[in-house]
Amino acid sequence: MDKNCSINTVCNNLNISRSYLYTLFIKKMNLSPRSFLKQLRINEAKKKLCNYVIQRLLLDKLLKK
Repeated sequence: MDKNCSINTVCNNLNISRSYLYTLFIKKMNLSPRSFLKQLRINEAKKKLCNYVIQRLLLDKLLKK
């Protein structure tokens, strides 16, 4: 996911208003675009953290041999 991704960027790229995007998200996803974007960012951070922990564990294991 692009770090610079924002609701305004999405609206500009789709050529729709923020209020219309909000309406679509509420109808289809039952949450706001902001909440959705926050969820995406949290999930991305979890993946990165998990990958980092796995890499550290593997590296520690290799260095102890």
